[in-house]
Amino acid sequence: MKVRLTTRATWLVVAVAFALVAAGTGYAAHRYVITSTSQISPSVMKALKGNRGPAGAQGAQGPAGQQGSAGAQGAAGPQGPAGTARAYAEVITNDPNNPSFAANVGFSARPRHIAVGKLCIPAPQGVDVDTVPALVTLTGGQIGFVTTTGTNADCRSGEYEVYTTNSAGYFADGLLFDILVP
Repeated sequence: MKVRLTTRATWLVVAVAFALVAAGTGYAAHRYVITSTSQISPSVMKALKGNRGPAGAQGAQGPAGQQGSAGAQGAAGPQGPAGTARAYAEVITNDPNNPSFAANVGFSARPRHIAVGKLCIPAPQGVDVDTVPALVTLTGGQIGFVTTTGTNADCRSGEYEVYTTNSAGYFADGLLFDILVP
């Protein structure tokens, strides 16, 4: 019976010692939490230094940053090549009996008014109106339509026939338009 009692007493002492150690460690861990490296002795910090480890894996792409401010104005580019248009101008039709050009380049004579919404525009020198079309477009915020006709029924030879109409489709004077002969 003696042996048995001693074995039990030994186990009891071991269990109590283990409980005290576990409780003391838990208490110390709770009471003495290190929150800054200034709490560690400099000699211990030196002993903790080791070689740098390998670089970790690259992290995920972060979100895009905010738009930056506009950069400075760049230098002016070089002069472009000369255009290939043979003639261009803005046709002013405010006075239907006396239409005129603004910024005329290449037209040799003034436009002629032949009827309400119908004008004859002289072709540039050396241009055949039957083979070289004129391009027209309204200008100055005008509302309506402008077109050239393929048949030159009312104009003289060497003139483009141009029609101007209001937004309802009726021939109308007073519409400004640009004309270009390529």
